[in-house]
Amino acid sequence: MSGEQRKISVAYATAVSLGAIIGSGIFVLSGTVISLAGALSLVAFAFVGFISLILAFELGELTSVYPELRGS
Repeated sequence: MSGEQRKISVAYATAVSLGAIIGSGIFVLSGTVISLAGALSLVAFAFVGFISLILAFELGELTSVYPELRGS
């Protein structure tokens, strides 16, 4: 690089993070899961979403504690 720092917007970082956490499986397999598990699948989706939110907050805290690593 030429010494210039790159800037990443909050919207871009959020979109990349959600794409990494969710992936495409939720769109492909959600119909199958709902047909097999019924109403409990919504509880499972909510639980997994909550766990993913906790992990995202933990990663955010780690990046604020160790800013010199720059995500590596």
